[in-house]
Amino acid sequence: YATIDEALTEYRDANIAGDVTFLLQAETFAENVDLGFLNNTDYHLTIKGSDRENSVIQVSEGGTIQLSQSQINLGADANGGAGIGIDESRNITLENFTLRGSVTAFAGVSAGIYAGDSESISIKSVNFEDENNYSVYSRNSGSISIEDCLFKGTVDEAIFDFLAQS
Repeated sequence: YATIDEALTEYRDANIAGDVTFLLQAETFAENVDLGFLNNTDYHLTIKGSDRENSVIQVSEGGTIQLSQSQINLGADANGGAGIGIDESRNITLENFTLRGSVTAFAGVSAGIYAGDSESISIKSVNFEDENNYSVYSRNSGSISIEDCLFKGTVDEAIFDFLAQS
């Protein structure tokens, strides 16, 4: 696939019964990744870089994903945004790549990875090269693990923030 979005579109359209791994080659993917409303099965989706330093997801501008309770913008936007948006999803692993670039937040949150209303999310061996408010921001999510990640940017909160909603 030329883009991560192309691979995810085919994944969404196919009725795959089993675990799937997308292997990112050692190149730069100038796009944001929409993992919203994805993988609500018992199977596991992994997005894994072949080279932690050279498999790069570069934040780009534009696009939105609709979340269960609101909307988050992918890329730079006045309302905040994220490089990777995960919402109402489960059994996802992000592993062994660099997430580079920042999104702009004025009234909202900016995050390298946003996880909302999701569970069983694993973030392993990811380099965060950003200056977002949060490298990983979680809202109403359970069982999110962060392991062996490197935070290279200047952020308000180096790792994540959980907001309890009533």
